[in-house]
Amino acid sequence: MICVVKEQTKITEDMKLWIENARKVNAERLKETLKAKGMSPYLILVQGENSFTLLPVIPVERISSYGRTQGVFKIKQKTASAPHEGEEFDWPVTVNSPMYMKVVDLLENSPIGVTVIKLGSGKATRLDLKE
Repeated sequence: MICVVKEQTKITEDMKLWIENARKVNAERLKETLKAKGMSPYLILVQGENSFTLLPVIPVERISSYGRTQGVFKIKQKTASAPHEGEEFDWPVTVNSPMYMKVVDLLENSPIGVTVIKLGSGKATRLDLKE
């Protein structure tokens, strides 16, 4: 038996609604999973300067997708959904990088405003604190 599927040339309203709903459901599922594990969404640093507040929370260790041990710091950053009070994120930093001890030293004065400069991506990512 041969089945012919009619090819669509435009996205229908039904499809737009389905996509929007799928995004909402997935976001809620992720939020619930992270909450159950006592975690926040990971901070996504953009190229250039990124400003946020380092919170006074002992970092938790995890293994990255590259097999590196990371300390996961809690930070708060202003976002479109939380422009005044900020939204909490987890910020993973490789424990063997010079950045890790700089951030550990900052914890002593936390909560403290921090500006991080990001260059590169993937394994070639380089981070530095703006003094």
